[in-house]
Amino acid sequence: MSKATSSNGWADLGEIIRQQRVKIPLTLQELAAKTSVSPSHLGRIDGCGR
Repeated sequence: MSKATSSNGWADLGEIIRQQRVKIPLTLQELAAKTSVSPSHLGRIDGCGR
């Protein structure tokens, strides 16, 4: 298990969200508008696996 991956899987979840967001493609700002979650918070989730 890498340092970036926590035992509860949050880093894995962030990586899945990022992969799907890029695949669609959506920017963090567009995803934020669709989910009512701030872009900065999404960025913290999205980037936690890196």
